[in-house]
Amino acid sequence: GQINQPSTEISTTHLVFSLSHSVLMSLTLFINGRKRVFNQNELDPKLSLLQFLRKSGLTGAKLGCGEGGCGACTVMLSSYDAENKKPVHYSANACLTPVCALDGIAITTVEGIGSMKEGLHPVQQRISAMHGSQCGYCTPGIVMAIYTFLRANPNATPHEIESSLDGNLCRCTGYRPILDAARSLSNNKESHAPPAGCCKGNGGKCPCAETLKVESTTDSFLHNNSEDSILAGKSLQESLNAVSRSEPIFPPELTHYEFKALEIVSNGAKWFQPITLESLLAIKAEYPTAKLIVGNTEVAIEMRLKAFEYNVFVNPSHVKELCVLETTEGGINVGAAVTINGLRSFCGKVEDQMEKVGKPYLTRGLRAIKHMLTWFASNHIRNVACVGGNIATASPISDLNPMLLASNAVLTIHSASKGARQLPIQEFFLAYRKVALEADEILVSVFIPYTSEFEYVLPFKQARRREDDVSIVTAGMRVRLAPKPTGSAGVAGWVGGGGPL
Repeated sequence: GQINQPSTEISTTHLVFSLSHSVLMSLTLFINGRKRVFNQNELDPKLSLLQFLRKSGLTGAKLGCGEGGCGACTVMLSSYDAENKKPVHYSANACLTPVCALDGIAITTVEGIGSMKEGLHPVQQRISAMHGSQCGYCTPGIVMAIYTFLRANPNATPHEIESSLDGNLCRCTGYRPILDAARSLSNNKESHAPPAGCCKGNGGKCPCAETLKVESTTDSFLHNNSEDSILAGKSLQESLNAVSRSEPIFPPELTHYEFKALEIVSNGAKWFQPITLESLLAIKAEYPTAKLIVGNTEVAIEMRLKAFEYNVFVNPSHVKELCVLETTEGGINVGAAVTINGLRSFCGKVEDQMEKVGKPYLTRGLRAIKHMLTWFASNHIRNVACVGGNIATASPISDLNPMLLASNAVLTIHSASKGARQLPIQEFFLAYRKVALEADEILVSVFIPYTSEFEYVLPFKQARRREDDVSIVTAGMRVRLAPKPTGSAGVAGWVGGGGPL
């Protein structure tokens, strides 16, 4: 009979990888301070961090909704910011996060900060003491959400703390004792939310507050025993110092960790982590149906709740062209892999810069985007979900896309066969979840132009609840006023969730 010889054919992907960079077949990460290295036969590209942790015996993180909405699975992820030379801590939903996406990342779970055996962490102790837990199912996620935010923002105001918990649900306690416990650990207990207006306000001021001689309407609440406990409570750092304890350090090895191209092939699925645009385009050319994964906030839900089947995944988070955040003379460039919170923060920085140079009108569009993104999903989702994924998914109730349409954004798209092209975002959306992106093309970046002196961009959103909810209707509107009676004026608006007209 015929003897089958082993194939010697080399794929385009492997060729590009081998010519430019060494390819790793293993994953390095830290879990609660312990270094773990996994070979590809120990991993599954479809495995979530939550599944991985619970299989490893770390069962503090819980499975609740499985779609990033309840926060029961919240953990802290830490990476090293080489530009600013410091670790960055952020919360994430373990139920959505692929374990293969965590190369070079430190993971901290609730077991890693304290236990009954080793001693409770101040966050755990304070929630218990101030009655912030009843059934306890959601408590590990809430503990990690508070812990992560206060570790990254020790001087957070009560308003900021409350906003950071918008992705954690509790059906037992109500939220007041949880928020009280979190607030009592801050270095900034007595700060208040931004001054509130009222129905009879004049220019945003509140005559009620002025009559009471307080800074905002929130100050008129009577102080009670809970308020006294908040103000008397030691801050997080003071609580640690009182028991001669310090926070777990960021792994020193990760401060000089060199990211390399990664390929994991296991259980009939493939996971690629390219580090150059060239190799990313080569992978997409060879695997046109491959799913690009950054936050995995869409694909994970499709696979879990809609029974979609995907077998090739690509993580472009280390391709520099997709991570750019820069200002230009006419606007800002935003890489497709930049997170929603990354864009939101950058818009705020550019807004401050233009305010200082006396041109605040340039950032009216960015200000509108920043405001809309405040209500985009939850803090845990915004920490990992990326701009490009939100655009390419083309959800009709996207919070971001109407704002980019109203801002006249321009997309930069690449492919290995055709090179780069630019496309106004108004030409990108063709139909329901259908976009002008060829199978081998990648959305690389988005250019958001500044607004002119007489131009205004406004965001609108209606949902069933204020935080962490999909929109019923979302809209972005751009208005251009005529600078002179003979000048031109115009108005344009884009609505999502409204159905065909």
